[in-house]
Amino acid sequence: MKKYGLIGHPLSHTFSPNFFNDKFKAEGIDAVYEAYDLEDITHLREFIFDNKLDGVNITIPYKKTIMRYMDRMDPLVSRAKSVNCINVENGDLVGYNTDLLGFRQSLRDQIGYKRAAAIVLGTGGASAAVKGALEVMGIPYLVVSRNTRIGDLTYAGLTKRIFEQYNLIVNCTPVGMAPNVDESPDIPYEFLTENHFIFDLIYNPETTKFLSKANTQGCNTRNGLEMLHIQAEESWKIWNT
Repeated sequence: MKKYGLIGHPLSHTFSPNFFNDKFKAEGIDAVYEAYDLEDITHLREFIFDNKLDGVNITIPYKKTIMRYMDRMDPLVSRAKSVNCINVENGDLVGYNTDLLGFRQSLRDQIGYKRAAAIVLGTGGASAAVKGALEVMGIPYLVVSRNTRIGDLTYAGLTKRIFEQYNLIVNCTPVGMAPNVDESPDIPYEFLTENHFIFDLIYNPETTKFLSKANTQGCNTRNGLEMLHIQAEESWKIWNT
């Protein structure tokens, strides 16, 4: 039996084990997928080999910091600047990023070939992959952060004029994720219109408060569930190539 899993902290929100285990059962694959809630990844290598894991996905908050533990990394990681998938290859930990592929495809399904300029909320590992995908797609973007040294502007700097110039807003933060479903990114929702595309990487709950507020303004909205499915399938391809 092959063993796979998800490493992150906290993991109460994840659907990944159900997705993969249902896939294994449906396709008659002799494998298991488990969630590993780790408060520290200092001993990542030992953990993976002690548990005889064949591959793992990585989620919040380790997508950036985990890069230092890789023996090798796929070229796409240099654009995504984060790792969300690890394959164990002949004793080496090889890092990949499937978030970029998942986001790019899901966003293309949402906006088609309409012109877009994006506001990216957050500066973590998911944000890095989203920025990489936007660059590949030729979509200009601004990064919003609570820290002016990291982003292009702060939440307080979001004005009506900026919302008129940028029609795609992507939430790459965990704000609004279960169990904190009453929270939402601190943006001026009154400036949103039916011309805006709103993408929330969160998929639990299905409709976050962020998306609910955007729906009220008539926006075209999408959550991160399709992205999750796409990146999961890409991970499976990596583990079985």
